Amino acid sequence: ARPAEESQWKTYANSKKIAWKTGTSSGNRDAWAIGVTAKYTVGVWVGNGEGNGNKEIKSNTTSAPLLFDLFNSLPNSSWPAFPYDELEEVTVCKNSGYLAGPNCEDTKISYRPKNSPLGSCCPYCHIVTLTPDLKFSAGVRDMVGKYAGQMPVAKKWFVLPPSVEYWYTKHTLGYREIPPELSPEDPSNARDSALRSLSIVFPERGANIVIPVEIDGKKGAAVMLVAERNKECTVYWDIDGDYLGSTTGTHQMACTPTTGKHVLTVWDSAGRRDSISFTVVDSGD
Repeated sequence: ARPAEESQWKTYANSKKIAWKTGTSSGNRDAWAIGVTAKYTVGVWVGNGEGNGNKEIKSNTTSAPLLFDLFNSLPNSSWPAFPYDELEEVTVCKNSGYLAGPNCEDTKISYRPKNSPLGSCCPYCHIVTLTPDLKFSAGVRDMVGKYAGQMPVAKKWFVLPPSVEYWYTKHTLGYREIPPELSPEDPSNARDSALRSLSIVFPERGANIVIPVEIDGKKGAAVMLVAERNKECTVYWDIDGDYLGSTTGTHQMACTPTTGKHVLTVWDSAGRRDSISFTVVDSGD
């Protein structure tokens, strides 16, 4: 039997060593599966010519089983030996995979091709200052009330941008979100760009997007998405100067902008702001 869930695929494919990856596009319009052995590279796409979504288009039930069926029909091939002589050891950040920087607390040894560009150091590990109980992000000016007379403590912390963190936390256990700001309403406490709390996740900056036709044939809507680290903040939405509304908790806003260029602007109740431009294109373009 074919595997019904991704967690079963590894067992299913154990008869042959295959490096593989799958994916399903937003709106269930495309299902992909790519596999590689020492001799063969196989790519599988499942979809339809119109580009309309279909709830049955999922990689785990369409493209992935086809990928493994194709590899089962191919001759066996040996797995390449690890090329130690062509590689050299480097110390990388265990969390990001980048070369370890001075603020990376968890590191590991990895390998890179000899004479290849060295690459950049991890951009996600930072020194953050917190209250002594580690419950809040805070600077010296914040140490009032119950924290009066105390000094903030400095900690090394792996901090992803809000838009990346939104997806990362859905699929990765053990990620520690940076503690909320002790005084989020004070503009003087605004974090630098690497640690900012508000970010537009979708659409991406400069993106061309298609508003799809739904399964029932009706015109759909674009669901805009924002990541806000401070769970207490309200987010306000605006497209081209037209106010769309506000959200709390989960920050999603459905809308149907016309074909052409638009500017999406969001701001929260602490005064933080983010803005991006995007273009709506016809599905036939």
